[in-house]
Parts: sequence; C-alpha cells; structure tokens
Amino acid sequence: MGHPRGGSTSRLRLYNLDRLSDEDILKIHATSLEIMEKLGIHIQDKEALKTFEKAGAKIDWDSDRALIPTYLVNEMMNQFNPYLSLYNTDGKRTVTLMEDSQYFASIGYANFVLDWRTGETRDVCSRDLEDIVKLCESMDSLDVVHPPGQPADDPPELGDLYQAKTMLLTTRKPIHTHAYTEKHAEKLIAMNTAVMGGMDELRKKPHLIFNINTFSPLAMRKDAAEVIRTAAKNGVPFLVTVATPEFALMRIAISQLAKFYHLPSAGGALLADSNTIDAQYGWEKFMTAFLPSIAGLNIIFGMGLLSQMNVMSCEALVMDVEIAQIIKRIQAGITVDSEHLAFDIIAQEFAKSGFLDNPHTYKHFRKEHFIPSVSDRSMLATWQENGKREVRIRVREVIQERLDAYQKPRQPDSLEQTLEDIIQK
Repeated sequence: MGHPRGGSTSRLRLYNLDRLSDEDILKIHATSLEIMEKLGIHIQDKEALKTFEKAGAKIDWDSDRALIPTYLVNEMMNQFNPYLSLYNTDGKRTVTLMEDSQYFASIGYANFVLDWRTGETRDVCSRDLEDIVKLCESMDSLDVVHPPGQPADDPPELGDLYQAKTMLLTTRKPIHTHAYTEKHAEKLIAMNTAVMGGMDELRKKPHLIFNINTFSPLAMRKDAAEVIRTAAKNGVPFLVTVATPEFALMRIAISQLAKFYHLPSAGGALLADSNTIDAQYGWEKFMTAFLPSIAGLNIIFGMGLLSQMNVMSCEALVMDVEIAQIIKRIQAGITVDSEHLAFDIIAQEFAKSGFLDNPHTYKHFRKEHFIPSVSDRSMLATWQENGKREVRIRVREVIQERLDAYQKPRQPDSLEQTLEDIIQK
C-alpha cells in the first residue's frame, strides 16, 4: 500500500452535539412566527413601537404590544448578515464571527471580587477592574473583553461609562458592554469613536458590541429599546441575551437556531456556581464551556467570574483561559497530510528511534502538544521537591508576572481627558 503524498489537510473533529433535530428546529421556527404574529412582543418604548408600526407591524397601543406579521419577519431574515468582524484599537481585525469560528470572552457584572493578593472577598473597586482588564489584554486566548466587575467607587449612575473608560484605556481588544440609557449609548459610541479615530472608522472597523439583556424573550424594556435604536442608527452591532438556568443545554440549542437563521451566536458559558476556586469550580467551568463549544457557539462568555456570576476573580480568569486553551486544542483536532504523516522522517529515523532530536519534531511539537502555564504535569517527587505548590499559588505567580509585564496600549496623552469630557458632558 502506498502512502499519501498530497498537501490537503483534514481535521478530526468531535461529533456535533446537536440537541435539536431538523424537525425540532422547524417546529420552533413555526411556533415563533405564530407567537410574534398572534401574541406579539411587549415593548416599553413608544418610539420603538412607532418604528415597528411604520415597518408593517400591528400595534396594540393599550398594551404596548407589537404584533409582527410573518412576511415582515421573512423580509428581515433576508437582510441578515451572517458575518461580523471586530477590530482592536490598532485597526487590526482580530475576531470574525462566521459559522465555524469560535472565540472566548470575559463576562460581568460582578459586585464582589475575590482578592488574589489577600484571599478576601469584598466589593469591587476601580483598581480591581483595571487589573483584570490588564490580564485580559495579556491573554492570547481571550478575544473579547467584557467588564467583569462594577466598581463600587465609581459614581453608580455613570458605572457603564467608567467601566468602558477603563477598558478603552487598558486594552486594545474589542469590547462588549452595556449602556444604562440612550444618552449613555451615545456617549459610549463617542468614546469608542475617539479611540478608533472617527465615526467612519468605527463603522468600517467595529470595536464595540452592545450587550442587550432582557429578562423575558417576549418583552423589551425601555432602556433596551433605546440602546438598540441608538446602535442601529450608528451602525454599531449589539447582542441580545436572555438569562436561563440551564446554561449549557440552552447554549447548544441557541447555537443550532443561530445557524438556522444564519446569525452569529454568543452566550454565557464557562460559568460556575462554586463560591470559591475548588474542584466544583473546575468541573462546572469545563462542563458549561465544553458542551457549547462542541455545539459551535461563536462567542463563549464567562471568563473571570464565579459564585453565580457575583464574584470577579483574577485567579478565575487565568484558570479559565487555560480551560479555553484546552478546549481550543481539542477542537483543533488532528491534522492529516503528508507533512504530519511524515513517512520520509519515519523511514529516516525508525531504525534508531531518534525522533525527538529531529528538526521535524522541533518544528511541530509546540503546536501539537498543549503546554500549560498553570496545570502541573510534573512527577510526584518533582512536585514535592518544588514545595508542593498548589494550583492557586501557581496562578498567583502567573498573575504577578502578567501584571509586571503589562504594556499599556499606545494612545495620545490627551485620550483619558477626552473620554472624561465625554462622560461629564
């Protein structure tokens, strides 16, 4: 039997973890159309209701409900763009959301922080948020930055703006954040415009995604409607999320439905109910991230939080990044081509079994073997000789190294004052 010499590459991938059959998806779609046409959506914003009415929806003004006909839904679906690219503040495209792409992100908005220096759980302060965003900037496997915490020392009515200011001054990566009101959405767009070099540049190279949260899929709060309207006017993308207790299972279903509608998908995963960093934390984080990852969720939010998303932690962020790296390595699969089958190398070395010092091994081993920064793979005796350092000790060393090596993005000296002026305007 001959051996393959072709240059094509194939990947061994895990079986898809679909929980919905094609028939299930069609049933959900048909029922959704019926719900929107006959029951409608409760919208707590008169301006949004007028927009729906102008587009062709029937409005029940007594109940503030928009009944959306099927033909209108189909018209909108025909305008869907299945792709979205995001850019860092240097103008480099770093995220491209499409059917098979996958990225990881932090999540918020915790009121408490597990202090990595003292082990104390306390209120988040602005320094904590700055430190964790610095870590986000330094971690290659964290692709989109969402403010993990809400600092108690920021003015509460301006919290969304100061969280964005910290991110814009501290990281180059695309940001995903919320706006309290329509006016704040306009200010957040202005702040991102200042960083990206103008409104035209922000439209061409999106850096900001608004997070729109609704507690019911058939109701839209006034603030959510305002932010969606502002985002649409300015060509800024937004992501709508709905809270659910069955995170992993629902994220699988959301991924399938998004593919059916040719839309990018995202959602909370990589989450833990555990109140500290322990074994429960580990299995909950991996379980809630791995299943949505296999299902094909495009952005997996969740890095840096524990205790049902109430506690922010630099330690958690570092460990979550390693979990994400493991998942990415599994998802990458096994490359099968002539270069990796390496028949000629085997023929050259098999008699002496000297593969380790072959240049081919040096070329590929770092890509083929995941090399952890936190996990300990040493033998027992070596671990004992090195002081029996447990995982949180190793994690804290990584945090200190990353913070010491952090380099602030290159920005005009006047940028911080420009952002402050926008906030105070």
